[in-house]
Amino acid sequence: MSKILTGLDIGTHSIKLIEVLKKKKEIKLISCGLKLLPRQTSIDDKILILKELCNDLNISNRQINTSIAGKEVIIRYDNFPFMTKKSLIHSLKFEHEKYIPFPLDKCIVDINILSKSPNNKINTIIVSAQKSFINGRINLIKKANLTPIKIGIDSLCLYEIFSLSPFYSKNNSYVLLDIGKSFTNILIINKGTVVFSRDINIGGENFTISISELMSIPLNKAEQTKYQIDEATLLDALQPDLNSLMNEIELSIAYSKKNNFISDLECIYVSGGSSKLKGLVKTLENGLNIKSFLWNPFIKLQKDEAFDILDDHYQDLILALGIALS
Repeated sequence: MSKILTGLDIGTHSIKLIEVLKKKKEIKLISCGLKLLPRQTSIDDKILILKELCNDLNISNRQINTSIAGKEVIIRYDNFPFMTKKSLIHSLKFEHEKYIPFPLDKCIVDINILSKSPNNKINTIIVSAQKSFINGRINLIKKANLTPIKIGIDSLCLYEIFSLSPFYSKNNSYVLLDIGKSFTNILIINKGTVVFSRDINIGGENFTISISELMSIPLNKAEQTKYQIDEATLLDALQPDLNSLMNEIELSIAYSKKNNFISDLECIYVSGGSSKLKGLVKTLENGLNIKSFLWNPFIKLQKDEAFDILDDHYQDLILALGIALS
């Protein structure tokens, strides 16, 4: 049975939208696009831009999946003695303060069992988000004449498309980095299981500010310029930001190795709009001493047309593809 799936990624730099047709193990790209957001954007601006994007793409399925991330979303990973999901939810009612920093009546909580360990324990993910944040996202989508069906979290949506890509093997362990405007999402996968994710508060906006200060130009001009200047000048300007980012990545990797018995990491796969910066991926590889690559899951999708937008923006659209398929 075939089904059209629509994924919506509302970022701070742009809004991305993708439609795919999924039939068993086959995935066909129907439409995809993005629209940039002005630096100062109101909710009404976002609604208007989202409507324009839907019209431009002439999407056929207005029932959409979307995802959330950032400081309003808290993610915890932990192991518990083997039990059903129902029993797990019941037990957490008595120790929720350990995992959920919000008052229970003001947040939405979801719990999923990721895998079962050989020692008869279950690996779980516990996600909580404030109701006000969730309701704001739902209202935005509805006002754009769309119907939200599922709201996931960025890291697991990223894992969804990675696990379906030719770059993935259950026998290996990986780091995924999605470098957006406001933050970098890091996801660590150990032999087919997500064991760690977090949002690092360093992203493309930090890079833009550094370029602005180095070249004494406005932020809007710096945003355009950072993709055009030569690699040496760019990396020199971004070195403090990159050092801070790599330090946070190293801490996350060390924590995951210690707590999940990871002996070796195959490589780092990098996505997100800021991954397009000249020399960034090679700098991460040299600084972290782990092979690092850009990855393009669109290369294996069926297509009836060329989708020229993917030539320059496939990195921006990877998360939206994962959202559609989640």
